[in-house]
Amino acid sequence: MIVLGIDIGTSSIKICLYDTAKECIIHSSSKNHDAHIKGLNPHYHEQEPKTILECLFTLINEIQIPSLDLIRIAGQMHGIVFWNSSTLKVSTLITWMDQRCDKNFLESLNTPYNLSTGYGCATLAWLYKHKRDLLSDFTNCGTVMDYIVCCLSQNFSNVFMSDQNAKSFGCYNDKYECFELPFLCPSLQNMMPAIVKSDYIVGTTLNTNIIDGVNIMVSIGDLQASLSVIPIDTKAAFISIGTSAQISFLSTNSVLNLGQRRCLILNHFINSYKCWTGAAINGGNSLSSFINMIVNLNGQVSRIPNNNLNDDTSQLWGQLLDCNKDKSSVTCDSLFLPERILDNCHDGASFRGIKEDTTLQEIFIGIASKVVLQLNDMMSEQFLLEMGINKVYLVGKAARPLFMIQIRKCYPNIELITEDTLKNNIKFDAACGAALFDKNIII
Repeated sequence: MIVLGIDIGTSSIKICLYDTAKECIIHSSSKNHDAHIKGLNPHYHEQEPKTILECLFTLINEIQIPSLDLIRIAGQMHGIVFWNSSTLKVSTLITWMDQRCDKNFLESLNTPYNLSTGYGCATLAWLYKHKRDLLSDFTNCGTVMDYIVCCLSQNFSNVFMSDQNAKSFGCYNDKYECFELPFLCPSLQNMMPAIVKSDYIVGTTLNTNIIDGVNIMVSIGDLQASLSVIPIDTKAAFISIGTSAQISFLSTNSVLNLGQRRCLILNHFINSYKCWTGAAINGGNSLSSFINMIVNLNGQVSRIPNNNLNDDTSQLWGQLLDCNKDKSSVTCDSLFLPERILDNCHDGASFRGIKEDTTLQEIFIGIASKVVLQLNDMMSEQFLLEMGINKVYLVGKAARPLFMIQIRKCYPNIELITEDTLKNNIKFDAACGAALFDKNIII
């Protein structure tokens, strides 16, 4: 069986073709989608879904797929997009990084569920209060992955969301497996997708750039997809650093005495497995924010061969992510975005120790150290060892020297594993995990 795994990320799209018979990856590629909409209110973070879809088809058209049996899409879990099933009009994607829902607004909803800004249901509530006329144009909503599933199947009215993504969307009742949205009128509650288990086939491909009649599974979260790269019963944790940062582990025990750890979230996975996660909004995006600040200030640019950083920062990124120094005179006290788990006021990034001769490397080391320390605060080495976990898989930028050195400092007695130890071209990313995810269902 040939499976196409797709990861709809915040900044890029990845695809992966997996041969289940040979247990190997036969193709993997990625492309930045550049779908971010500029010029908005600084608290807003929106993207153009059609640009994302075009980028996906560009990737697919670059390869020949002689046969295909299954498609599984993973991606950013919290954001929301709206569409009209009759006119096919689609809104912008309001992503998980959106900051329009402040603390006062979230508290005014008076819901028993722990909503944060950027969650789909939180954004829906904000639009209902402040831009209700906009919602009248649409009949359905979901994650951007749910929308793409509808595009691939050409079925825009029957919308399904996995329980994984429903949990992250907000206002999800685990017991009754439904959304509870008392702050919305009944007509708007009808636009919510139906919730199904992760083994649900939502439809088949029709009239797209892909072979017709291919089964499409319900979309899953990029976090759960990344955890699917190794056997489900492996006793290990994962540190994933992409746009954001997470530390996670799987367990069949959903009643572990972790409820008092306010920073940990219990997510759905598959079968009897649950996923405990410490999630930080700040990850690789903090590095991007700092580079953008440098570009705007036009500082230190003359030291870099390519002076036009707005057009191409890839060379700079490579140099900084491969930095193998472990110490810096710069201390980062807070990062660019407010964290959900912190109640204190947030006034942007804060640094100590910056001097006239401070280098970009030193500041990047300071940022990387803060990102890793926040994960360590959520799951320390002692905590993992007490849970019987003595190995950590490094996903995304976590495997680059800049972050890996800081992770080693926080977890000196735990084995760190990178994807170069895996066989058959298996990679630690959500596209590969999406392609391998259904092996867990078969098990």
